[in-house]
Amino acid sequence: MLQGVDYALAVATQLAVFPAFGLCVGVAENFGLGLIFAAVSLIRDYALRRLFNRWIL
Repeated sequence: MLQGVDYALAVATQLAVFPAFGLCVGVAENFGLGLIFAAVSLIRDYALRRLFNRWIL
């Protein structure tokens, strides 16, 4: 559930911020970028969790 909220927030932020920086990206591209960023975030969280579990235990 939380990942869905994060994804929606990321796409909404991109729609608001990209034009301010002069980036013209369509809605479909924003959804694709949001999926890429969400996947990277999930992989990062998983890797850090595993790293700290090994480090602490």
